[in-house]
Amino acid sequence: MNVRYGDQVKDSEVSPTEPNWLLRAARERVESPDYPGRSLSRVELAEAVCALIWERTGSERALDAHYIAKLERGVVRWPTADYRRGFRDVLHVATDRELGFKNPSSEKQPELPDVPSEPAKDAV
Repeated sequence: MNVRYGDQVKDSEVSPTEPNWLLRAARERVESPDYPGRSLSRVELAEAVCALIWERTGSERALDAHYIAKLERGVVRWPTADYRRGFRDVLHVATDRELGFKNPSSEKQPELPDVPSEPAKDAV
């Protein structure tokens, strides 16, 4: 079902997002510092990334388990540069790609079909 908002037509159905399995798998490969033998929790990951950012920049961040969940569900695909660097360091990976982070501005946009600039002469 399409809904019109001013000049825009938007699909009213929520499009499903692709989960970020790479981020989740990377988190689950790291052992919890509080519970040996268990995976790093979302809370622990958020706290570790915030601590690294604080050490590097002196800047306090509000990263929490809910944001980590959004990243893992694929709702958020490109966190800030500080967050990405923190995730790479805490999860022991070298690149954003290894964590499934995708920069939306660098993804190839689908090509649009050619649209004539003037209506055809025999069009009614």
